[in-house]
Amino acid sequence: MSATRASVADLPDLPHARAYAGPPCRGRRLWLVVVLTCPRCGTAHAHRVGETSRLFSHRVDKACPVTGQWYRLGPVQRRKQARSRG
Repeated sequence: MSATRASVADLPDLPHARAYAGPPCRGRRLWLVVVLTCPRCGTAHAHRVGETSRLFSHRVDKACPVTGQWYRLGPVQRRKQARSRG
């Protein structure tokens, strides 16, 4: 049984995926978010996210493109901040 978007947001026990976000290119509104290791399948994924206020507050849920299971993006860091930590 596949969960709907409304019911997924209510699940507090979704696994979290550490992600890095790059700002949109000129003329675009969507951020590129890279998940290096998916908690569902173990591979890397890229998602596009337009909800900037939600993106950096750990409230964006995405489905794994391999398994179709949901996980939460968080913590999300801006690409520049992620580079300076390394």
